[in-house]
Amino acid sequence: MKSHYHLFFHSASTHVTVMTSSSNMAARGVVDTSVNERRLRPIYDSLDNGNNKKALQEADKLLKKLKDFLCAKVLKALALIRLGRQEESLATLSEVHQEGPMDDATLQAMTICYRELHKPELIADAYETAVKKDPHNEELLSHLFMAYVRLEDYQKQKQTAMTLYRLKPKNPYYFWAVMSIVMQAKDSDEKLAKSTLLPLAERMTDKFIQEDKIEAEAEVQLYLMILEDQEKYKEALEVLEGPLKEKLVVFLDFLPRKKAELFTKLKMWPEANSAYKNLILASPDQWSFYKEYFKSFIELLDSDWKPKEDSNFEPPVDYTFDKVIEFISSLVKKEDEKSNSSRLLRGPYLAQMELLWMLLERKNALSNNIGTPFDLLMKYFEKFGNKPGCFLDIVHVIESHSMSDQQIDELLEKIRLSLEVNEDGKLILPSDSRQMQRHLCYIQLKHWLGGHDQFLPHQRLHLAKDLLERYYHGLQFGKSLLSTEFQLSDNYCLLAAQLLLELWEKTNDERLLIHILLGLEMALKSSPSNFQLKLLLIKFYNIIGAAGESESLCESLDMKHIQHETLGYLITQPLLTAAHFTQSSNILGNTLRFFAGNHKDTIDYLISCYKFGSFTKIPEIVSFRERLNNSIHYANVAVERMILDFILETKCHKDTEKVITYMEIDPEKDKTAWEKLTDNRDMNVFRSWSRSHKKLVQELREKSFNEEINWLKIRNLTIRMMAAAFYLTKSSSSSNHNDLTNGEKRGMSDILQELLTSLREHISNINVQKLINSHFPLQSPGPSRLPRYLQGGHASVILIMAEITLYLHTLIDGSNSGQINEKFEIQMKTGISENFQKMIQRIKDISANEDGEFTQLSQSKYILEELVNFVETLSLCIVLVDISHTILKPSKSALMKKGKKKKENIIIGPETFQHFREIINNIEQAIVQYQEILKNLDSSLLVSQLKSLSLTESELSIEDSQEIAQGVKDKIEKSYKVSLKELEDVVQNKLKYIQSLKW
Repeated sequence: MKSHYHLFFHSASTHVTVMTSSSNMAARGVVDTSVNERRLRPIYDSLDNGNNKKALQEADKLLKKLKDFLCAKVLKALALIRLGRQEESLATLSEVHQEGPMDDATLQAMTICYRELHKPELIADAYETAVKKDPHNEELLSHLFMAYVRLEDYQKQKQTAMTLYRLKPKNPYYFWAVMSIVMQAKDSDEKLAKSTLLPLAERMTDKFIQEDKIEAEAEVQLYLMILEDQEKYKEALEVLEGPLKEKLVVFLDFLPRKKAELFTKLKMWPEANSAYKNLILASPDQWSFYKEYFKSFIELLDSDWKPKEDSNFEPPVDYTFDKVIEFISSLVKKEDEKSNSSRLLRGPYLAQMELLWMLLERKNALSNNIGTPFDLLMKYFEKFGNKPGCFLDIVHVIESHSMSDQQIDELLEKIRLSLEVNEDGKLILPSDSRQMQRHLCYIQLKHWLGGHDQFLPHQRLHLAKDLLERYYHGLQFGKSLLSTEFQLSDNYCLLAAQLLLELWEKTNDERLLIHILLGLEMALKSSPSNFQLKLLLIKFYNIIGAAGESESLCESLDMKHIQHETLGYLITQPLLTAAHFTQSSNILGNTLRFFAGNHKDTIDYLISCYKFGSFTKIPEIVSFRERLNNSIHYANVAVERMILDFILETKCHKDTEKVITYMEIDPEKDKTAWEKLTDNRDMNVFRSWSRSHKKLVQELREKSFNEEINWLKIRNLTIRMMAAAFYLTKSSSSSNHNDLTNGEKRGMSDILQELLTSLREHISNINVQKLINSHFPLQSPGPSRLPRYLQGGHASVILIMAEITLYLHTLIDGSNSGQINEKFEIQMKTGISENFQKMIQRIKDISANEDGEFTQLSQSKYILEELVNFVETLSLCIVLVDISHTILKPSKSALMKKGKKKKENIIIGPETFQHFREIINNIEQAIVQYQEILKNLDSSLLVSQLKSLSLTESELSIEDSQEIAQGVKDKIEKSYKVSLKELEDVVQNKLKYIQSLKW
């Protein structure tokens, strides 16, 4: 039983403490009269209360009296970490580490410090030292085992666990070793796992079974996992039918479900059929049981299986259609006989439809005993049409089985006729919520099945108007709902928005965009907790570049934990491309903290699994952690945060040096596991009623994933290239980054040249014409930054500036024999200027038409994206200019010295310095031109289209439209103002930066 493991870890003699926070430290079961505890208490309390400065003061005070008090030193280091003084903390920890402490308080405090510093290897090292001093200390060995869990060092886990077992022969220690072998097998190639590791784990467990030493459920579950990993399903079944089953807790039908699964894997179809039939009787609404039941029946039918005379299955096996029909019909009959007040179960009715399709596919005349597909679908609609899930269930049935267009049309007409109609045969407004839900199900089905695809624009508008009218009418049915509940008619508004979106996609009529925004905003006032409304609004505000409002909506969604990964894509890139740099920095920082915290938290979960014997969860947690660690969103967020630091934090040479040093980039080694990258974006969270979009969204998702990888490679190479250029100015750093390749010593200039070549080749291999350039369907991920970034020539200009930096370095160090290269001299003189002028002109062309007025509200996003791309490129180029400036500075100083007849070691002539000055002047000129553009981009002009729209021109009517329109206008204008202000602030800083580099 799990309680066995729980009690084992809370007994006084074998208590294993795994500290996870300073509050745990303060609450340890230390004797109150302990002198050391009383001395440390003020430090613990300050850390618990988050007063790290006071904790540091208390630690210093104590260390003045007791300078060798190791625990106080470690607590001081912890306070320093939380104050952001990591270098001082590491120095203090290193001093303590060398002492090799053995007491629990000090080691636990060191564990916390190393966790927060992301150095788990030092935790293991500290406990290894302690165990060497006291090899028979059970508690130290237990902590050492957990330290190896942090490192995923399965071999050492096993060795430590066996050492513990030999010291204290207790079951949990033994099975720690077994589990370590299992995890080693999962981490190894399949051949080694099945030939050596898993059989070893099985033998070790068999030994305990034979000696009757199995004590807990966890041990039996681990044994089952070992057998299943080896595909020894028969042996696993014997375990479930033998004496060991008494150890298993009867929870959620674990035993019968597990046996049924094993019967299926062993292809024991009669047993599987009976087992799943029994499970269906216990849980008639569990669809997965029906699927396996039908699967086993088909296998029996196809093999012409007949029961033997001595067969004794309970319940009896259903091996003919007659028996299956009888069983399913009995379940349906039971539901039909329920009173109106009882809750109907959907499972039996769906199973009946599935059975009918099986009969029809095999052209079995028994299908007449059940009815026609239309009869069953209509019966299902009559019973469940007032339930929100009815639409999805009917779609599932239709999608699972082929139905002709004629059959679908007939079904829709039958459903329509079953609704309330007036004398003219037209649908009337519903009298209650049940009738409203039935109509809503019908209209959703019709849209999903393409009933509106051929509508002309005016017909779509008329339908959207009708849906909005029904939405307003349906609000009366939700007057008593809490603000946390969704309005019953919300889906009318969502479907109307989708209709208008599809129409906007075809006509590009800006009025439709405004009506969508107004309609959704209006619906959100009545249903403030409806996340579907918020998700659509986020998408629409992103489309027009008003990411500030998108961020507010994301904040109201209160995304937590894993949602930073699955839904983070909705806001991270839009905020960056809309120039909301400050808020982007906060969100990127929070996201990175989530990923860092996830790594730490999952380690704690793994440790808890070992502690409490939840062995079956360990592979799941490891798989989850690896999926997050290899997330493309994680990789993108990490690199975008670095780029953003170049934009915001580099205001002078000193800042630039600090930023690049802090990043700790290794230019030579690419740490990204490209082959393992995963796409965890949740796009199914958006409700969609368009069948034609379903396949398209999946195709666009795959295409988007490839584009994101290409984008990530550009950013990755750019960051490493920037770091390599920076290290050219650091002889010590350069030597640190040298490596031996094929016996040859590689310098940083060689590494930079390789990165430049790689980036140029990668860009040349991207076909810009085939990139996604549309936001539609709305459930799709939308376009990446690649198209406009490459079309604007931003990568090219950074490459040119980096090549110039490398060229200047080779002139100084003489690696090119000091030869002046005319190509690079020309690039310095005119190349940079021409590229920046092209970017400036591109911004002007995109932001205005021939009359100098803005074209459309939806163009605002692209204008802002171009402005951001320019600022980003400008920031990176200025950093490279600064690096070049640093490279040239010694030669420039030597050239300027007077009183020397001969200037030695000066390779660069005055022309090169003049060309370099022209780079600075040209960039300065580009910044001034850019500032003029920003002045002309008054935010009121960006929303001019919104002002000029006349809502009365449309067939649509939205309640309180003028009030809502003003609110929408204010939100958009506020977002644009923030965008322009942040751009102005950044370019002003860049102007001062480039001016500081003048000679």
